[in-house]
Amino acid sequence: MDIDQLEVEAQRLALQQVANMLQRPDQLEKVDQYKQRVIRKKNSVEAMLKTAMQSQLDDVKLGLNQLQAALHDIQESRQSLQEIEAALEEVPALLPQFSELREESRLHQQYEAAVCTMDFTLMIDKFVERAQKVMDQGTLLAAHKYLIELERTRDRLLIDLLRKLGGHSSEMERLKAHFKEVEALSDRLGKQLWLKLSRTLATVRREPQEIVTVLRIVEREEQADAELRDALTTDYVPPGRPKRWRQRALQVLEEAVNTRIEANAFESRADNKMWLVRHLEVCRLLVLEDLQVVKKLCVACFPPHYGILNTYVKMYHTALSKHLMETISCGLEGNEYFTLLSWTQNTYPGPELLGHPSLAISTKALPPLLDQHTVDTLIKEYVEKIETNYQSWLEKTVAQEVSDWRRDVPPDADGDLFQTAAPLIVFQMIDQNLQVAKSVSDDFAMQVLSVSLSQVTKFCGDYREAIVAYKGQHFTDRSLIRYFTHYMIAIVNNCSSIMELAKQTRDRYWKPLSNDYGVARSLETLLSTYQASLSSITSCRPKLGNDSAGFLLEEMALDLEPHFRDLLTRRWMGSPEAVNTICATVEDYCHDYVHLRPETFEQTVADALQMIYQKYLAALLQKRITFKSPEERKAGADKIVSDTSQLVETFERISPASVSHEEDSPDAILRAMTEVLRVEDADLLTLELHGLLRHCPDASSDHLTGLLLLRGDLGRLEVRQRVQQLLEAAPPSGAQPATTVMSQVQLPSGLFQFT
Repeated sequence: MDIDQLEVEAQRLALQQVANMLQRPDQLEKVDQYKQRVIRKKNSVEAMLKTAMQSQLDDVKLGLNQLQAALHDIQESRQSLQEIEAALEEVPALLPQFSELREESRLHQQYEAAVCTMDFTLMIDKFVERAQKVMDQGTLLAAHKYLIELERTRDRLLIDLLRKLGGHSSEMERLKAHFKEVEALSDRLGKQLWLKLSRTLATVRREPQEIVTVLRIVEREEQADAELRDALTTDYVPPGRPKRWRQRALQVLEEAVNTRIEANAFESRADNKMWLVRHLEVCRLLVLEDLQVVKKLCVACFPPHYGILNTYVKMYHTALSKHLMETISCGLEGNEYFTLLSWTQNTYPGPELLGHPSLAISTKALPPLLDQHTVDTLIKEYVEKIETNYQSWLEKTVAQEVSDWRRDVPPDADGDLFQTAAPLIVFQMIDQNLQVAKSVSDDFAMQVLSVSLSQVTKFCGDYREAIVAYKGQHFTDRSLIRYFTHYMIAIVNNCSSIMELAKQTRDRYWKPLSNDYGVARSLETLLSTYQASLSSITSCRPKLGNDSAGFLLEEMALDLEPHFRDLLTRRWMGSPEAVNTICATVEDYCHDYVHLRPETFEQTVADALQMIYQKYLAALLQKRITFKSPEERKAGADKIVSDTSQLVETFERISPASVSHEEDSPDAILRAMTEVLRVEDADLLTLELHGLLRHCPDASSDHLTGLLLLRGDLGRLEVRQRVQQLLEAAPPSGAQPATTVMSQVQLPSGLFQFT
């Protein structure tokens, strides 16, 4: 440190301080005061410095004295250690002389330990008896305290024996046998605990403290097991350890749950047909009530790590699943399939049970109550049951229909339409089954819908067989069945109703799923089947391979057949009776046909007109009459035109839509034929024949031959040549010729064979 610099700096600061104190003239009078103040301050600072220096010097002196004393002690310690080392060099040589003393010391330690525990060991039976007494009094915590003391004493003795004697088997076994009552006491205490735990849901409502006591004991034992697992310093394993009482406690709770589920089956199928519904409802009420008790009371009694609410939920879930599988293995009947499926799919996870607001539990972690294979098997069996029931119900429906058809009263009418109850009966059954299936799942409903539509399609076959038998019976003796036509009309309307109801059912229940179980295909088959059956009943054209006329028009044809035989005869030439009767008969039948659906009515009337034209043309071309003169041909042609006009007028009154005015219509063909009959010039005849072929390109050589022979002025050979030339001269057509009524006019084979 530079002293001179410090002195200069001190002088500078002093001058600055003096200058600050003497800034005004009046301050010169106070110089003596300033001087005294500075002197006092200087003396004070010097005294403080002296005191500080003296203190530092005293501390240094004390430290030096202590270092001197420490050095002296170290020297003494070094000398003592050297003396000890010298003395210990003689110890190894003395060890053999002390072996007997060492053995006596070991025995002394054993005797000392035995004396310390002698009183307790000799009084084990008394302690066990005392523990049993408090256990019988219900003081389980006190009993457990005795048990812990007994087990600790036993374990301490066994550990000492293991350490000192190396675990000699006979001595260890004798000591264990001496404490065998301790293990028996532990077992008896466990039974008491399990008994109380098995009644947890009842006990927790009255005396929840008992459950808490049981759980405290269980957790203490679980802690003892944990301490045993963590104690790796010895090979000793206490008898009866690990007890695993927590695991046993959960097992007891699970057994109690299984018992509650299995014990509520109060009825069997023999006692009550609704036994399964009642049983499942009892299960629902029981499980819901128990889980509510668990949530409100047990959660507060059980340690949090038990997760007791979720644990109980899993236990009940497992117990119900096992119980339902056992129920299924015993066999289900009828609606029991639906009852079980609906309960497991809807009631169980829904707000009536697990989804109840009072529980507020999550079921995402739970597996399905029934595995998918079991559900699929149940659905398959239920669908098979439904299919069997359908067959029985539909057979009864057909039988009831057949019975109704023979009644002496007309069928029921919906407005102006005749109908029977069959369609409604069938689809009410289907709708009931579909509603039941939909309440389970949309997928289940799709399977039932597919089976339902398939069965309705099969029903068509039985229904049609019954209709054919009904028709055959009527045509055998038409006096037996009074309202045949009315019921046939009702049957036709039934077919249309079934198709409409099938579409409506499909629209209500069909869902755009990845697998529709053939619903679309089943509906398509159903519609095509019933449409074919509808046509076979109403149409005069062959359907479903049936070459006979439609059932409705067949009856009309039977009544008209005698009048068809009068056409194109000498009697016909002089009387309008045949055509008048035909028109009157048609109007009479159509008066009944108005009870058909409008679209079916129009088609039936059109088919009736087609049938009449077909019969008329067949009569025209079958050589029933041969005109003998041009005047007679002209009169015959006029008669044909008059008949045609009368038929057209009649059918236009009945249904204007049934009459066609196209170039290939039967009316136009007949008028073209009359022109062939009227013409007299041979060249003009050929032109008229070409004109006729424009109206009916599908006319055959027999048709043309019959028409030319009807004229009566041409020989057979000439007719044959003209027909041959006409067909050869006809322009070839690559496409199939248009189909007209002529394709349906069948003439007897061999009628125009020329020899």
